[in-house]
Amino acid sequence: MMFDVAVIGAGPGGAITAKTCANNKLKTILIEKKPLPRNKPCGGCLTFYSLRTIRENFGEIPQNLVENRIEEVILLPDCQLRQPAEGISVYRKYFDYWLTQKAAEAGAVIYNATLTALSRKQDHVVMKLKRKNLEQKITAKFVVGADGVGSTVLSFLYPNLKRKLVQTHQVYIEGQLPRNAFYAYFPLEERGVTYFWVIPKKEIVVAGVGGLPPINLRRHMQNFLSMLKVKYNLGKIVKYETYPIPTFSPANLALGRGRILLVGDAASLVDPFYGEGIYSSLVSGKLASETIIKNFNEPSKLSKEYRKRLKPLLTELKEMHKLTTYYQSLDFTGRQNFLKELFKTHEKPIKCEKE
Repeated sequence: MMFDVAVIGAGPGGAITAKTCANNKLKTILIEKKPLPRNKPCGGCLTFYSLRTIRENFGEIPQNLVENRIEEVILLPDCQLRQPAEGISVYRKYFDYWLTQKAAEAGAVIYNATLTALSRKQDHVVMKLKRKNLEQKITAKFVVGADGVGSTVLSFLYPNLKRKLVQTHQVYIEGQLPRNAFYAYFPLEERGVTYFWVIPKKEIVVAGVGGLPPINLRRHMQNFLSMLKVKYNLGKIVKYETYPIPTFSPANLALGRGRILLVGDAASLVDPFYGEGIYSSLVSGKLASETIIKNFNEPSKLSKEYRKRLKPLLTELKEMHKLTTYYQSLDFTGRQNFLKELFKTHEKPIKCEKE
């Protein structure tokens, strides 16, 4: 069966790509290897910019998907550094499902299968899929790889590409924190650790840490959790997971070739300082779909125009890459001063312990 557009991966980047293409009368299929709703390792924090993009393209997020409001960013352990923020906390399992249902309502076909191979022809792309041990082929005039850190589409286009992968460890803990906030902790003496995050849900908190191999993140996580559980009287750990994040680096930029484009984590469009990737996935997915719509009859212009449209986002990510490199070069005092400049300093800490 021939489609106009095949989108691989039903995360935020894939969902917005499929919905935009379907809204513009393109015959679109959204391929996801696992039946939805499916688990997705992620802190589930939607920033102000992500929320704005979602409202513009999907409408208001249903209240039953909102786990918690985020009204400020608070730096642990003393809470003297903080700044206002606007965001929400969700579970990606249900959030991604809602986005995908919106794409289906627009006319996209949702199909569960695993992409195993691609081959490029002159005027289309052939995809080999595996579904319940059965192999099949579909074709599409354009393909968008939104299949995350382990992207099959990326591996097909750039088999020798080496990406910078930050390893993360994340836990789900019973209990609650006293404020509607995104809590962060920067271990100033640990060069291999990025930072720790704590995101409240309705009945649990999600805590995580990122770092570059070969650092022992499990040990660092255990030390952080000991502090956290005492400070906030948290309960037992109900889940522990690890996963990689493909952070942005100008040296390994891979956005696609010919009739195939890459978006979100598949293109390593993750903020290298904060590790946030949902906003970039949404923006790149929207721009990829708009590029296909405009150049549907002139595919030779696709890659060049997509890069051009992405320029504002790429500029932001390059600045964050510079910021990350600078921060990692600083000593203890330099990092302390850096964070004081980045966040607001308050003479008295807020009430951030649980009574």
